[in-house]
Amino acid sequence: WLVFMGAYEFLIIVAGVLAGITLTGAQGANWFFLFVGVLVLGLCGLALLPLRGGFMQQAYAQRMLSLEAELDQLLERAAQQQIAAGAEMRLEAVAPFMRLVESQIEQIDKLRSDLDAHEQSLVALEKEIGRLAR
Repeated sequence: WLVFMGAYEFLIIVAGVLAGITLTGAQGANWFFLFVGVLVLGLCGLALLPLRGGFMQQAYAQRMLSLEAELDQLLERAAQQQIAAGAEMRLEAVAPFMRLVESQIEQIDKLRSDLDAHEQSLVALEKEIGRLAR
């Protein structure tokens, strides 16, 4: 783009010089209009540079926003994978202890039911003893 604008400005200057050379021999040559024409065309070319810069800035900003969104998405996915892997590792590390606790709970429940059964037989024996003592 800058090469194109440089070539445009160069062609304007060359065209102005060539027009000036052709006007040197003419009677009543209007140098003012030639100067104004070359100046206006040159300034129009220079005015396009900031305009093109603005377009480039918008395109760059849009690309950066899309890259930022893509990066955020990739980082979020990686973080979720790490969290899932960490949770799985914790579950694997705790699994033997959980099995131990579950087996202990089962043993305690069995002992409790045995104790309840023995307690009921003791109550029955007390009733029997109480009946025999009368």
